[in-house]
Amino acid sequence: MTREAEVRAHVDVAVPPDAAFRQFIELGRWWPRAYTFAGEDRFADARIEPHAGGEWFELDSAGQRLPWGPVRLAEPGRRLVLGWGVALDRTPEVPERMSEVDIAFVPTASGSRIEVHHRQMNRHGEGWAAFHEGMEGPQGWPFILSAFAASL
Repeated sequence: MTREAEVRAHVDVAVPPDAAFRQFIELGRWWPRAYTFAGEDRFADARIEPHAGGEWFELDSAGQRLPWGPVRLAEPGRRLVLGWGVALDRTPEVPERMSEVDIAFVPTASGSRIEVHHRQMNRHGEGWAAFHEGMEGPQGWPFILSAFAASL
């Protein structure tokens, strides 16, 4: 994997890692609605099931569960590893083409640092470079993490 196929971002928050983790998995409280399948009008909730083998997903207003990918590793208060199961055309991605998002909750003197490492982006196939550019840019992971920080 090349460095070009990954994005790293972080945000510092003034809560301990356990509290940051608990808020993070409640995606529906803070995840930008524009970055959901349902959008502003039909979005109801989103969550991460905090155990290996679980899912991260959203629910639309009709109660339909729309998966974003599998939870590959969950260490409450410490780390999440998630399969990014959203294809470049914003449809569900097949498992062998998923990228991976590794999220660490690191203690700091004033709270926590949330570190995101989104890797294997090239697995999404043709067009992955534009996806990478978007997730690295100001409307990608930096924007998502600032939405999270603002929710605390």
